[in-house]
Amino acid sequence: MNPRWATLFAGLSLVIPVWIGPQLLSNVVFFIPDTALTGVSWFWLCIPFGDGTASLVLAQFVPMILFFVWNPRLLLGVARVPKRSYALFAVATILTVLYFRSGWSDGMSYQGSKYTNAFLGGNVASIALLGLLFARNRKREPSFSTNLLIHWSLFAWLAWFAFPFLGAPTWP
Repeated sequence: MNPRWATLFAGLSLVIPVWIGPQLLSNVVFFIPDTALTGVSWFWLCIPFGDGTASLVLAQFVPMILFFVWNPRLLLGVARVPKRSYALFAVATILTVLYFRSGWSDGMSYQGSKYTNAFLGGNVASIALLGLLFARNRKREPSFSTNLLIHWSLFAWLAWFAFPFLGAPTWP
């Protein structure tokens, strides 16, 4: 497959779970993207647009946009993973651990054990998968497909599981 089309498909696919999750799977807690990436984006988009619904729809496109902006060389078929992606993964992992450590009691109190444990499990699984992908990539010859998989997985984790809302339920 052409690297440009593969990258476009991968980037656009980041919108699908964010969009259909709340509409179709609202009873399955870990399909609802209730994370800082979409939540903070929604908040900041409410300022210029003023409408919560329109801003929420636009916020769901933020992970996809960041995917393309973070590594535009994927569109050219570049095989090497940039060092900034390793740094982003390391910093996000450390911050996620600290975030869960500081917000655990609030998550259990306000969101409940099912929600909090589901997001913890999603984070652990995502971090383990990404850790394996990054480690494997350092030891082998770089390939475009591995680069694409690493970046798609990284931004899917940031959109779906990293930094979930653990406080009092104040979302609309």
